[in-house]
Amino acid sequence: MCTLGADGAVAVDAAGREHRVAAVPVEVVDVNGAGDAFLVGVLDATLDGAEAPEALAAGARHAATVLTTKHLHPVLDERGTA
Repeated sequence: MCTLGADGAVAVDAAGREHRVAAVPVEVVDVNGAGDAFLVGVLDATLDGAEAPEALAAGARHAATVLTTKHLHPVLDERGTA
């Protein structure tokens, strides 16, 4: 699995099939933590039984939530936490 920034992400499954997902279009505030958030989204979906395409999409959605905040989560932005 490899993230490609604004170009989404790509992964190869155990059978050697390539899977790609587009990035979720958002207004980027800060990229800090986006890769970690992507991986968490993929891992969570995979542990729930998702196949590679669905897991990648979940990762892209999760990364998008981090990209739109200054403090990695909207709740922390609301509190002004550093």
